[in-house]
Amino acid sequence: LEQKLIEHGLLAEDASLYDPESTTVVHHVNQALRAHKLFQRDKDYIVRDGEVVLIDEFTGRMMAGRRLSEGL
Repeated sequence: LEQKLIEHGLLAEDASLYDPESTTVVHHVNQALRAHKLFQRDKDYIVRDGEVVLIDEFTGRMMAGRRLSEGL
């Protein structure tokens, strides 16, 4: 994973994900993995006018302006 991040310029060549300076990168990687694996488009969220809108799992209604925990 570190090699891929370095290839895409998201992590410096001499850096590691275990460095204290990399906590933001680790957070973003974790959030991207959560979004990719746990949520399904048109079921858990929709994209309307270029913005992601969450869908309430109980009512099925759109929740404009709402966010999930940890900024996702």
